Amino acid sequence: MALKRFWVRFRCTAFRAVILLFLAGYMLVTCYSSYFLIRRKYGDNDKSIKVVEKHNSYIEDDNEEWNPWGQELENNQNAIPFEKAMLKWKAPKIKLHDVEIWGKAALGNYLWEHILNSTLKDQMGGIWRYGETQYRNFKFRFRTGPGVIQSNVPWNVENLVLALNGRTKDKITYAKSWLDYLPNYKHLRHVAVVLLGDEKCNNDWFMPYLVKNGGRVDVAFIIYDIPEADNDNIYQWPLGVATYRDFPNFQPHQINYKATRPYICNYVATVYKNTSREVLMNMMTKNQLHHKCYIKPRLKWAAGETDETRNSYIKGLIESDLTLNPAGDNTECYRMYEAMSVGSMPVIEDIMTKGRCGNSSVSHDAPVHLLKEFGAPVIFIKDWTELYDIFKTEGLFSSKGKIERRHKILEWYDLFKRKMRGRFLDALEQKFLR
Repeated sequence: MALKRFWVRFRCTAFRAVILLFLAGYMLVTCYSSYFLIRRKYGDNDKSIKVVEKHNSYIEDDNEEWNPWGQELENNQNAIPFEKAMLKWKAPKIKLHDVEIWGKAALGNYLWEHILNSTLKDQMGGIWRYGETQYRNFKFRFRTGPGVIQSNVPWNVENLVLALNGRTKDKITYAKSWLDYLPNYKHLRHVAVVLLGDEKCNNDWFMPYLVKNGGRVDVAFIIYDIPEADNDNIYQWPLGVATYRDFPNFQPHQINYKATRPYICNYVATVYKNTSREVLMNMMTKNQLHHKCYIKPRLKWAAGETDETRNSYIKGLIESDLTLNPAGDNTECYRMYEAMSVGSMPVIEDIMTKGRCGNSSVSHDAPVHLLKEFGAPVIFIKDWTELYDIFKTEGLFSSKGKIERRHKILEWYDLFKRKMRGRFLDALEQKFLR
């Protein structure tokens, strides 16, 4: 029995010893493997640290911030292939199409400075005015001034935009001289025209110059509610501000729309007999409304503008919340756009004037279709007797409400100009890049 108990104890002790030896061996192998992996990992990091220290030495030596895409990395033979590829990669070049814009009417300056938001520099004492800008795939060069004549412009022009005046007989004769000269530019491929049309929309003289009628003009942008507008060959274009009178190109941030405006309305314009302008003046006098507005009427239109008269006009716009716009030979007038450029709301006489102007295949809400199409913040009236009620409503506006309205008008007009720029560029892409 004693021998049997000894054997049992011996087997148990031996089994435990085997187990312990196995565990000890397993731990030894595990520790060795871990040590090997850790050593290799930190050995690589030591190399990385040396590379970083090498680049840091460049920073200290040059006393400059290291550019990770600069010459140091180009010279590093150990740079990984992806980094080398990034260094060699260059953005693809965009093919630019040169477009000349020759301004032979004041509306060319509105296109360049207000719609394309670009600047001009005088050359040769103002005989030439020149500017450059780029939009999309177009590089535009604008030339204007008395030095811009048919024989003194780039003869190798390929893409051309002409700004012309077709309002009166003498202006039409001059515009035709430019259009008839176009075949002399042997490299000319595409032509667009921005035209100040007739106030009664009698523009028949121009139509034969369109490509669709056998002429050289691919697309035209014509002012006023022309019935021929189709948004393909002919687009309606805004009259804009009177650049010929040097009306400023106000930016929204330049207008202090939060300042108190002492006048409800303004009207600085010529009053013709037997017109709605005369009706407006009589109505305001009868109802004692002229004391609440900045009114400076004149009986005869003056072509020139002095600093004094221009400043007086701008003062009336900036210091009033409403700008009255009675119809003249056409419903659309410069005053509408000039008022919005300073945050004053136009009050527009919504009537059709005599002539051919009216709806077209793409517009059914003449007059001033463009303002209606883009939801201009204006007040439309059919009769100036409505003005009394408008003044009543105006009196209910809080100061906060007026400030918000001025801001909205400034934002709308700025957006409107950008949308007109987009329409202009879209048309050029369609006609010039086909």
